[in-house]
Amino acid sequence: MTAFYDLNEGVAEMLIESNAIAEWIQIARSTHVRWNGEEISKTLDAPLDYPSWTQSILEGDVVAIAFGLHIPSLGELVPILVQYLLSKGVGAEQIRLVLATDSKRAREEVERVVFPLGLRSDQVSLHDGANEKELEILAGDENGDPVYASRALMEADVILPVVAIRPPDRCGYFGSQGIAPWFLDTATQNRIRSLFVDETEAGIESRRELGDWVGRLAGVALILGLQVDSVTHQALAIAGTPSRVERYLLHELPTHRESGDVQPAKEDLDWIVADMGGSRAEQSWDEIADTVADLATRLKDNGHLVICCTLAKRPTAAFRLLAGLEDDEYTEAKLLKSELPHANAALQLLRSMRRIHLYVLSGLAPDEIESLGIGSVEGPEAIHRLIRHSSHGAFVTLAQYCAHDCSNAKGLESAPCDSISSLQTDIST
Repeated sequence: MTAFYDLNEGVAEMLIESNAIAEWIQIARSTHVRWNGEEISKTLDAPLDYPSWTQSILEGDVVAIAFGLHIPSLGELVPILVQYLLSKGVGAEQIRLVLATDSKRAREEVERVVFPLGLRSDQVSLHDGANEKELEILAGDENGDPVYASRALMEADVILPVVAIRPPDRCGYFGSQGIAPWFLDTATQNRIRSLFVDETEAGIESRRELGDWVGRLAGVALILGLQVDSVTHQALAIAGTPSRVERYLLHELPTHRESGDVQPAKEDLDWIVADMGGSRAEQSWDEIADTVADLATRLKDNGHLVICCTLAKRPTAAFRLLAGLEDDEYTEAKLLKSELPHANAALQLLRSMRRIHLYVLSGLAPDEIESLGIGSVEGPEAIHRLIRHSSHGAFVTLAQYCAHDCSNAKGLESAPCDSISSLQTDIST
């Protein structure tokens, strides 16, 4: 018998069968993050510890908005920001939109919603850290190596990074400045690869220092920080200085923990079934790797993680290096030295897969997934076979958008998590 716990609707009991999993997948994939344009306008008019955004924009200034990874409902958020600028007298020709992803689908989705607002195709770009023509020198690092950043951002008069705020110990998170590492050149990203996955306190602090340094050099003074509540699926956007926004979203924002009914989890999970969330345009191998790295920390050793997504893009060469997983030290050495794009994400996957069993349900052929050393599941029945004999697990919606911090409710052996889904289960067999 499985008890599904929901913070808002109480407890309902049901057998966990493959048809229940199929129903959950259908519900998860129809769950979308919604943006409140009025609230976003209010926070841009009155940011935390900063004047109104438009006060920093002079007549004729080029304004660049940098969208990092894990930005939900991009096709809804982008026109809200563009319309805000237009309403404040900024001309459509002054606006630049730069996306950290290399997804052509994402670019097409953005173009579809901004062309009616007067923007042209050359005002929307995907960051390419390997294309020298699209980069501009930022500075030299402590070893004298050049650090480049997106030319579209560096040539702008005003930059607004849109940042998914994460806990500081999240691998790959370089703080709230929003430029490093995603808008830097590939060579620099390669040099900091070991730092990218460093889980030590020194590594966490070094990532933050590098992110702050890059942000200052790029002239970042204001950001739009984002968080998604995985229980209500409400998105919160807060504008302000990077440090102030991060402090508010991570430490000051009221949560259900403050009621005293929620306590930290006492044990890790046997399994997690997670739906990535978002449209196909919002899913990439980089985002899958980042989500896997986060969720893997919530599992017991040799736990099972199933990622459900609609991704149909074949993995790049860096991910195909994972085919040598039987000698993972050799594979890690190759990835650490590799100059291939997405090697950081491939390294994240490799390290996660050392301690958990990873499976993917996607739009790709099973042999495409299995060639990476990842298990392929073809439907709810296969997922059911993986988890039916395990005692403690969770279903996670909108997995890539939430900073997962698992917790249990008092008096319940297994209960809803603050960020690890509105559905968590406990199975007695």
